[in-house]
Amino acid sequence: MNVPRKNGILRIVTIVYKVLAWVVLAVGVVLGLVLLVAAQQIFAGIWFGGINLIGLVLIVIGLVNFASLYITGATAEAASEAEYAARVNQEMIEQLTRMLRTAENKPAPEPVSLPTTAPARPAETPPLPPPPAN
Repeated sequence: MNVPRKNGILRIVTIVYKVLAWVVLAVGVVLGLVLLVAAQQIFAGIWFGGINLIGLVLIVIGLVNFASLYITGATAEAASEAEYAARVNQEMIEQLTRMLRTAENKPAPEPVSLPTTAPARPAETPPLPPPPAN
């Protein structure tokens, strides 16, 4: 099928959402790890058992935002692909309908008569000898 794709802007938006999701994940994890490892020199933060909780919060926020943005992009991509598949199916149905209409306008082919029984052996051929007995 030669059905052109539509919604080019929607496909661009899905790519932007997915790239943004990966950037948010990377930034959230990097900042969270920085606060976990070197937080005493950078920021006092909230400490619990030798771990800066703000670093953990940033990692969790990065993961949640990554999932949210990536799912949004994947949903938009699925909607675009479903719309394209619907148009391809519509084009195929229209093509089959055109083929059916042209086939209906043609005259019916002549029926083929096939023999219903096996042909008889000609009379001049002698019968086969019986198999040898062991």
